[in-house]
Amino acid sequence: MNNGLKNILTNDTVIVYPTDTIYGLGWLITPKVVDTINIIKQRPPEKHFSIIAPNSNWVKQYFEVDDDFENIWNKIKGKYPNRWLTLVIKLKSINKRPSDINFNLLSHNDEIGVRFIDHPLQALISALNKPLITTSANISGYPPISYLDQLTMNQQECIDYAIDWSLLNQPPSMIIRYDNGSIIRW
Repeated sequence: MNNGLKNILTNDTVIVYPTDTIYGLGWLITPKVVDTINIIKQRPPEKHFSIIAPNSNWVKQYFEVDDDFENIWNKIKGKYPNRWLTLVIKLKSINKRPSDINFNLLSHNDEIGVRFIDHPLQALISALNKPLITTSANISGYPPISYLDQLTMNQQECIDYAIDWSLLNQPPSMIIRYDNGSIIRW
């Protein structure tokens, strides 16, 4: 599976993939992937995206986080042991971070939702050392996708690849601000 997925990552492929909660939609950060996701989800283009980060060191390169980011992440996670997290974090200024990723495709205010998933797919993301766009696979405003057969025909026509992991039926991740710990979405 990993070698095939690594080959897919070299282009503008859009996939549906399992996470630790529900099915996600996305892949690499490219204009085509972003446009296709907006079509699939029927969402406005100005809506923000989140990413699955490869690892905490990668997050430290691109985002305004403390040196002990891992401990802070674990402390926040410890407050909500039965939930998965997405932390909204401010990007470093453009001159303080590598310029290999166009984060403007994901956010218009330099804040991005960052998460790690408790799923074997996280190991592939870590090995690639590239973030993946992540958003729920459902049409905006509709319930999350728990089975791949819940995708509409229109969605299926726009998706290049899907990884079936059977039933995924956990609540979507909580969204919390990194800078002050406030909950954006329970």
